[in-house]
Amino acid sequence: MGTGQELNREAVRVRLKKEVADVLLDAMENHGWRVFDAGHGVTIKCPCGTRDHRAVSVAHTPRDAKREANRVHRLMAAYPCWNQKKVD
Repeated sequence: MGTGQELNREAVRVRLKKEVADVLLDAMENHGWRVFDAGHGVTIKCPCGTRDHRAVSVAHTPRDAKREANRVHRLMAAYPCWNQKKVD
């Protein structure tokens, strides 16, 4: 079972396959998504913070990394806050 700790850019890059890591890094940097350790994968959370927005699970080593990256991107793009740029 994972620690549930929030991961930084370097940890995401090391733990995930390149295709998936690239999608998550873009989401972290440009859209404010947060990535957490979840044992055999990671959990990503939307910055919207509304009740109906759940976390999305992502496998560390999916069979097809490109397909997993597309799935994750599609799921994130469906959230209303995806089109809002991150404000620091």
